[in-house]
Amino acid sequence: MKEKKQKVDTLAITVGLIELGNTIAEIAELRDMAVSTITEHIVKIKSAYPSLNLDIVRPGEDCIKLVHSAFAKLSETDFNEL
Repeated sequence: MKEKKQKVDTLAITVGLIELGNTIAEIAELRDMAVSTITEHIVKIKSAYPSLNLDIVRPGEDCIKLVHSAFAKLSETDFNEL
């Protein structure tokens, strides 16, 4: 008879690493996962653990300003002319 593998709560592991102060990139490296996978975890964690402080994985204000600027430039672009 085959042994059943114990199911691991992957979100709980990611939560633990966030609580230890790890960044998204560090968590991805530690878990041998893609950054996009950890980002997906964070979306789920935000709903499942609403009291968890996610500031450590939030982009800095400079990064947010760059993204806003890029979106503003895109909204001014007429893609029909490309």
